[in-house]
Amino acid sequence: MQKHNIRLLDIINKNTKIDILTNLSILLDNNKIYEKLKSFPNVYWNLSFDNVGDRFEYVRQGGLWSVFTDNVKRLCDDFGANHVTFHPVYTIWNSINLEEYYEYASSGNFRVNWQLALPKIDSAYGFATDSFTTFGHKKSLITRAVQEIERLAVNDPVIDGIKASLIANTEQPNKDKDFLIWTNKMEKFMPPKKPFVELWPELNTLLQN
Repeated sequence: MQKHNIRLLDIINKNTKIDILTNLSILLDNNKIYEKLKSFPNVYWNLSFDNVGDRFEYVRQGGLWSVFTDNVKRLCDDFGANHVTFHPVYTIWNSINLEEYYEYASSGNFRVNWQLALPKIDSAYGFATDSFTTFGHKKSLITRAVQEIERLAVNDPVIDGIKASLIANTEQPNKDKDFLIWTNKMEKFMPPKKPFVELWPELNTLLQN
């Protein structure tokens, strides 16, 4: 969706399959790339987002849920829902809220293609951590995460693999504490509209106890 790609769209064959990975946080009104893409019959949208509602805005700071959902509706109108796939990353932030994610996905019968989070390195700011990955956290949180997957009852080999890894989880000392410390630092560095403790009360309790 970068502006310079309009030159690429001017020269490639109209029947080229185009896969776009985007967080869809942009405004599509009067977007020249978007307008040109509508003339291609084989455009597929891969939407990178991991949570819904206020939790979406916390994790994808700068993004607005209302803009995102309006954009998804536009994609469906212009390209068809079968050309839209959700690409969430499995993290601690969605580990116990998967049902609401799938509820939104099922509203348009969207396919969900899961990915695993890698440790996040923000060493330039002194925030290096891998504690936002679910694995390694205490047993109570892992048990709740497994229960959330079981509630879904979805046929997905990636989800099945995540569940198996969670069941075989080895607790890492202080990982819960590290996550809360990192969260506090990040909220001071980039203050969110609503804090973690308000948006994830159950998760916060699991981390604290």
